[in-house]
Amino acid sequence: MAPTLNGIFEAVSLASGIPVAAIRGRRKTKAVAYARFVIVYLVHQAFPWWSLAELAAAIGRTDHGTALHALGRARTLQHRDRAFSELLARAEAGLMEEQRAD
Repeated sequence: MAPTLNGIFEAVSLASGIPVAAIRGRRKTKAVAYARFVIVYLVHQAFPWWSLAELAAAIGRTDHGTALHALGRARTLQHRDRAFSELLARAEAGLMEEQRAD
């Protein structure tokens, strides 16, 4: 079974320790930004047919440029930032565990 949008938010929330409401909010701390980057990356993996505007809307933003930036940062950080790659790995593991439970 494919992950859901809410499932992705929950997995990233659990992996990062940041509540979903904070991830969806307006705060721009590094930790929140990383969580959003992971969400955009995972949503893009789960729903590759979605447009950038749909990706932006999924994280509560209106500009497709926001999703483009987040996706680019996720791809870069995945290889350059250990904390980010570990967060991504925990979120992916959480999603896989959730799918097994269903």
